[in-house]
Amino acid sequence: MTEALFTQISTILARVLKAKGVDRSVFKPEDRLYEDGIGLDSLDAATLAAMLDHEFNLDPYNSGEFPQTVAEIVEFYSAGKKS
Repeated sequence: MTEALFTQISTILARVLKAKGVDRSVFKPEDRLYEDGIGLDSLDAATLAAMLDHEFNLDPYNSGEFPQTVAEIVEFYSAGKKS
């Protein structure tokens, strides 16, 4: 996992959370994305997908993956799946 990619994705996650009034900018790779972790709901996941697509021209959700942790998003892009 590259630190730069992790930082970039953490920044995107922080923007998603800020839009729903949550001020959080520090994440760990093992942080779970949904109810029992960061707390993303389906609208947040759609926003995250749109922001990832804007940043990388591809997102894991539209590629048929449903990441459960921050690390899984990072791994998606570090595995060469970004365009």
